[in-house]
Amino acid sequence: MRALLLAFLGLLSRCEVGAYATEFTQGNAPPGPVVDVGYASFLGNSSIPGVDFFGGIRYVEPPLGDLRFRAPQLLDETPREHNITDARKWRSICIQQPAQVGFGSEDCLTLNVWKSSNTKAGDNLPVALYIHSAQGFPMNTWITESNGSIVAVNIQYRLGLFGFLASTAVQQDGDLNAGLLDQRAALGWVKRHIASFGGDPNQITVSGQSAGSADIVHQMVSYGGEGEAPFQAAVAQSIGMDPLPTSEQYEYCFANATSTVNCTSSSNATVMSCLRAAPLSALVDAINNRPSSCGYLPVVDGVFLPDLPSRLLTQGRFHMMPFIGGHVTDDGSIFVGNPADFVNTTEGFVASLRKRYTMLSNATAQRMIELYPESDFPSQWERAKRAFGDTVFTCMDWSIANKLLSEGRTDAYNYRFNTPDPVQLAANPWEGVMHTSELFFLFQGRSGPSPTDPVAVFAPFNASEQALATETIGYWTSFARAFNPNTYKPLASSPVWPDALSGRLVIQEGGVNATSSYLEQRTSAYVERCLFWNEVGNETRV
Repeated sequence: MRALLLAFLGLLSRCEVGAYATEFTQGNAPPGPVVDVGYASFLGNSSIPGVDFFGGIRYVEPPLGDLRFRAPQLLDETPREHNITDARKWRSICIQQPAQVGFGSEDCLTLNVWKSSNTKAGDNLPVALYIHSAQGFPMNTWITESNGSIVAVNIQYRLGLFGFLASTAVQQDGDLNAGLLDQRAALGWVKRHIASFGGDPNQITVSGQSAGSADIVHQMVSYGGEGEAPFQAAVAQSIGMDPLPTSEQYEYCFANATSTVNCTSSSNATVMSCLRAAPLSALVDAINNRPSSCGYLPVVDGVFLPDLPSRLLTQGRFHMMPFIGGHVTDDGSIFVGNPADFVNTTEGFVASLRKRYTMLSNATAQRMIELYPESDFPSQWERAKRAFGDTVFTCMDWSIANKLLSEGRTDAYNYRFNTPDPVQLAANPWEGVMHTSELFFLFQGRSGPSPTDPVAVFAPFNASEQALATETIGYWTSFARAFNPNTYKPLASSPVWPDALSGRLVIQEGGVNATSSYLEQRTSAYVERCLFWNEVGNETRV
């Protein structure tokens, strides 16, 4: 099976940057599964037995030329006679940060669909949608582990400067938060067309990790919770909440980008026209020469994001739904870095946090010192690791679950993933159960992160790793199927996962045929720290 997977991934990787799919007439298409959505038909790939893959499906018009830095524009989906589009491969990934001409493309707003070969239009199977889909996240095991009981989708959206360039100029002649609007458009396409692949448009569960998980939170708080959400449940893994920039910060970043591209003018329309006409290489230079403070992140735009997510969540202004949220044990280690390079003093502890959260007041810093007492940790590095884990990743999942439960829901669950990615652990033992560890088990031994490497690395599982992978995928797909991780859990030995009010599930490796997962209670110190970070969300800008 692994040899088939690697061959399949190799086939999918061989595509020209910026190229799009070949079309066949109805009579000369190669053998393979075909799905008709009315305005188009897609030829899929059945290289992995029992699974059909449909890749590189455009869900909006290419965001090129005058559509650069604008909201995604819908395709003409009027039903009509059409050829068959070749969808047997992934298409180009979106341009990364740092960027490189020839690696990734602006023409990247595509999605991929995975289904059982036995699934047909009208089966109305639950849908599991994963953010983000760069080629290292194959979802065929989500299909096989669930015995073909779901349809899986993963999506791509504009990243960095292309998705999140912000300024008054963009607001007047473009659209803020274009990357989040891309995600919304992809969800809309799925809702309109997933029934043709056998999926249920009214039972979509979104999953994501780190920035992808933060995207899920942004979608949950979108429009302050007004209107109908385009998905029905969410799985948020290590919610990676970056400090959202202030207007002063993003104007500074915009000025840096326009200066680098040589698009300076007193007229906003002229500046934006220049940026839209600029060659890709100039924008790549702007990405690579940005100041370290310019991350190109979502912004509070007053519409899609009417306020900081932490405020909207506290106020209950978000789309409430079945929810799983969790993190890995040592999520914070990558932010602190190698302990050999850490200033092992209280001043070093505070300085490490202030480097990321530049708006922390002296009172907040002092309270942070009290809430993370030196005596509780074997070193200042461990102290900083815990604080970073809480501020970036671990408190948000508890806060959302706690708010949902306080509103009367009973379908909110928390977890702590406690087994490291063995490949990364061998390279950097100090990282512990490092950020992205669960991806190794959810995606067939994928190891990362490697944002600039177009070839994903997959390591074979041993028997106990396979058991943990089966359990984890089983909980995730059971939640997509029943909004309950226990209903279809695949291992009889896996513990029952109670709602977050009863504690959180520790998911970890065990023996050959079973894991050692168990339920744990949160400490009062953890809850106190998380409440504190919620209170100072205006300073951390999350």
